Amino acid sequence: MPTAPTFVDEQETTLDTTTPKSVGASLSVVSGDILVECGGVENNQTTLNTPTGGTGVTRTLREDESSGAPPGSWSVADIWTAPIVNTESMTPSFSRSAFSSKFIGTALLFRDHDGVGATNSTNNGSGSGAPSLSITTTRDNSAIVVVVVDWNAVDGASRTWNTVNSITPTSGNGYERSYVFDGAACTYYVAYYPDAGTAGAKTVGLSAPATMRYVICAVEIKGVENWPPAGATDAASKIKVITTGQRW
Repeated sequence: MPTAPTFVDEQETTLDTTTPKSVGASLSVVSGDILVECGGVENNQTTLNTPTGGTGVTRTLREDESSGAPPGSWSVADIWTAPIVNTESMTPSFSRSAFSSKFIGTALLFRDHDGVGATNSTNNGSGSGAPSLSITTTRDNSAIVVVVVDWNAVDGASRTWNTVNSITPTSGNGYERSYVFDGAACTYYVAYYPDAGTAGAKTVGLSAPATMRYVICAVEIKGVENWPPAGATDAASKIKVITTGQRW
């Protein structure tokens, strides 16, 4: 039976027009970790650049979601993943292209994983509703990271995340990692499901508020099925396995 990935840390930037800007604090990364970086822009006049930071870190854009033309009428949500190759302290930084749109970035760090699985994204155009996205996981016990940006900038104080495998992210249980409301710009949400259960179709997102003009992206971080997990090169971790009897 696969073992779910281990969530290690999360840091985010402010939601404003400053570019570039770094997350609030550095991340202590270990070779073999994986970084999931989410970004949101208030409207699609602006695109996000690939995040930077870290030694030898190569980012892959997994999903880029916007409702398209005309510009200025929808938000943008992006997700990148990046395998960590060096053990160090690093500080991810986010930037945007032209125009003066507000934007934000969130970096989540996972350990004990087996790489990236499924990804998906969608939007509801110029409609109004609750953000919902189906993602079909490829491995039992995977984690799923989700980012939502609402162009309508609805107050999400009474927000409710969808439940997957009996897990409902909240700020209280720590599975909701970012919530930023700016009524003059957008509302931004990031959460993760630590263990999505048996591989298959999962419906992620929020059931409330249900009046969003949303864009939503999600990525699967696979659980560990075989020893060693993909990218396992850290000697200290291998020594820990030997001395403590832990699998990873």
